[in-house]
Amino acid sequence: MKIIELDNMILDAIKKSNTLRTSILVGKWEEIVGKVHKISEVVGIKDKVLYVKVESSTYLHYMNMKKSEYIDKINGYFQGEYIKNIVFKTGKINIENKFEIEKLKNEYKEKLKDRRVIPDTYETENMSLEESIKYLANLSKKREEYLLKEGYSKCKECGSIFLGKRDLCDRCMGIPLETVINKN
Repeated sequence: MKIIELDNMILDAIKKSNTLRTSILVGKWEEIVGKVHKISEVVGIKDKVLYVKVESSTYLHYMNMKKSEYIDKINGYFQGEYIKNIVFKTGKINIENKFEIEKLKNEYKEKLKDRRVIPDTYETENMSLEESIKYLANLSKKREEYLLKEGYSKCKECGSIFLGKRDLCDRCMGIPLETVINKN
């Protein structure tokens, strides 16, 4: 069996798929073009040409002037020469699609923020023992709230947090530890 690094696998998929490249550009469009992302949208890629719809001729002219900068950024993301030209056309953009993309980005950012329940370092060094205990208890409560929201349950008997939707954890149900450890 040949072991392939994930980076190489992704780059290989990008080489083969215009659809994947188009999807990546839709997600990265704001980073590539800045504020004009709101009045423009990626339509597709064909024969190394990126087609973009722009809502007004004024912005189309502006984006045309920055075309080479956009091409460099895009090819930098893909680590190769996948776009040689960009064709801008005026037209009505799909505003619902823009809102949906924005909503998904915000949801993703919130999920990432939620995952930072446990900090990289604890700020207890300059605290009294009482302050440290309160600080750690607060972190523990935040972690518990996050886990319960993510589908974990709290055992009604011992209070431990476990994955599943039962009232009792495996230990309180009498399931031997070896069985729990070897679960798939």
